[in-house]
Amino acid sequence: MNTPSRSERLDLHRPIPYTSALVVFVLAIHGLSGARALGRLSWLGAWVWNRPRWMKIAAGGQSADLVDGGEWWRLATSAFVHADLAHVLFNGLGLWALGQLLEPRVGGRRLWSWFAIGAVGASVASHLAGISQSDGASGGAFAWMGAAVALGWRWRRRFHDDAWLLGPGLWLVAIGNLVLSVVVPRIDAVAHAAGLGLGLILGALCREDRPALGVVAGAFLFVCLWGWTVGLP
Repeated sequence: MNTPSRSERLDLHRPIPYTSALVVFVLAIHGLSGARALGRLSWLGAWVWNRPRWMKIAAGGQSADLVDGGEWWRLATSAFVHADLAHVLFNGLGLWALGQLLEPRVGGRRLWSWFAIGAVGASVASHLAGISQSDGASGGAFAWMGAAVALGWRWRRRFHDDAWLLGPGLWLVAIGNLVLSVVVPRIDAVAHAAGLGLGLILGALCREDRPALGVVAGAFLFVCLWGWTVGLP
């Protein structure tokens, strides 16, 4: 006779290599772009304080006039360009925390694809909204948050003991971040809302029994590498 299965628990101690690789990549691009600017800026200006517009554009940042001029690849590379040290650290910590919830359940390749869809979707939304410059990994991070909210609702019975974290806890974090996006200057609320919305859709459609091929993530990385090596002057 089969006994009923117990409620599963979230395992926050399992390795998350794909999330770790993404966070390292985000930090590495911040470091390398700062190193390129050391001839014109101090180390504080290059890595810590708010970066000038020319520096972000030189690193692949989004710029409405350049995107309209054919440099569409900036809609992807801008996900790895950050305004200052606080910006990149905040996004990196957000990705790390969400990756702990998601990667053990949905897999790293699917998570990278979700990041790519959220990041590019957020960039496109900002561009269409008329925002002249919008950079950072927050569009991808908000996509992860939206996916976690949707999956938390779907998994509310499976993870009964962790229902608060996957349900009201994540909703409070998502709503709080959206409110901050609106009231704090220099934060792109359009990108955050677009990333969150895309993540909700991705989480609602996710099938754990279907392995992710990583095609979207691969195409995203290819476009980024092409932009940095061929597209930039």
